Amino acid sequence: MYGRILYLFSNRWKENKIILSIFAKKIKILSSLMCVSKQKGTQTLIYPYAIKNFPMPVGNPIYFEGDILKTYEINSSSQGDKPYGIFEVDITAPLDLNIPLLQTRVKTKNGFRTIAPIGTWTGHYFSDELYNASKFGYKFKVKRGYLFEKGNIFNDYVNFLYNLKEKSKKGSPDYIISKLLLNSLYGRLGMNPVTEQHKILTNEKAIKLYPKIDVTNVLDLKNGKELISFFKQSSFETEDNEFNIKNISVVVSSVVTASSRIYMSKFKTDNRYTIFYSDTDSINIDKKLNPKFIGDKLGLMKLEHIFNDAVFSSLKCMVELLKIMNMCV
Repeated sequence: MYGRILYLFSNRWKENKIILSIFAKKIKILSSLMCVSKQKGTQTLIYPYAIKNFPMPVGNPIYFEGDILKTYEINSSSQGDKPYGIFEVDITAPLDLNIPLLQTRVKTKNGFRTIAPIGTWTGHYFSDELYNASKFGYKFKVKRGYLFEKGNIFNDYVNFLYNLKEKSKKGSPDYIISKLLLNSLYGRLGMNPVTEQHKILTNEKAIKLYPKIDVTNVLDLKNGKELISFFKQSSFETEDNEFNIKNISVVVSSVVTASSRIYMSKFKTDNRYTIFYSDTDSINIDKKLNPKFIGDKLGLMKLEHIFNDAVFSSLKCMVELLKIMNMCV
């Protein structure tokens, strides 16, 4: 696109490291107590907004080891001069943070959970999210990572579909499809690179292929051919690389989700508001939001509800007491 291309990963080590930097959801109960005069606002199409307004990684990645920031002018007034990519870093978060910004995964008895901790840990992050966090007291040391070029490559895609959505009647096919394509782009590019393959081969060719793949199912087509379902072994590559073609770019998905968190961080670090609850694209606060952030356009917040009283009992569960009392009467 426009002389630049997305880098489509074919190296499993690179994929796995960059996948670790993707945190698609952030749901946080910041108060389990009753809140008064609460307002809930939701950001309009946050991922399409990030795709359009933040630069995306393009070109071929450059691997490095060591603290690459030492080779740059750390105090430069232009953040664009800083390295851009996905870094493995040692993080130190301030202990007095009210709402921590950087996330990590921890293993529990019920599987992995995503948390936003304080203290120290090691993780993989988008560079600009690290630079944003450093404004609020985070310290980090880069250990290794990948550098990318920057490119605004989805402007026309987002503009076309957003304009189509705005001009279409809500619920119409054009409206539904355009909204779906806007919201699903980042997820499509971030699909799991470990995919099951399916291929129809003659019985003779299939027998030769079996030792090189992990077969999950075989269906005899009763015509001298069979449909094989399998996973490619990590050491197996054909000459034409036909099993390794993946129209994905996990680094773009990582940057999109991280850029969205950067956008939402300005609300979570504004001491003029008390935030009771937040997730990927919404906040629940105790007073009116600045009008400049409210509207129907891409990237602006919209007011969903005003509650007199509410209780947050668990994730994604809020009880509006006033409505319940009215129903009981």
